[in-house]
Amino acid sequence: GVAAVVICMRALGMDDELQPARLKAHKEIHSALEWLGTKFSVETNPIRVSGVHYWLYGLERAGMIVGIAEFGKHDWYKEGSEVLLKGQADDGSWKCATDPGADQDNDTCFAILFLRKATRGYTVSGQGK
Repeated sequence: GVAAVVICMRALGMDDELQPARLKAHKEIHSALEWLGTKFSVETNPIRVSGVHYWLYGLERAGMIVGIAEFGKHDWYKEGSEVLLKGQADDGSWKCATDPGADQDNDTCFAILFLRKATRGYTVSGQGK
């Protein structure tokens, strides 16, 4: 949701409104970012039991598009990449061990997208592109 709103704002030429100091003025984005900080997890999806790799990719999209390095007090990229690298299989793939319906191909794609910071074009403070 955060990514979609910010993409629309950028398309409408509202880039100045998306500067970190001005984001609080946008209650929807500010509320969503606060929620992400409160519910932050890189080991589980706080919304549902499955889909942790998809959740991580959603964190990447929100963090990169908004251009922030942290949700709450959590460095989303550092924490997410540490968990992903620990969970990588010997063949280079990923699959959520706690989700019986997990799909290795999907989980691997979402893990790579997260690690690659696939949402390009915006600089995250302190992290570069």
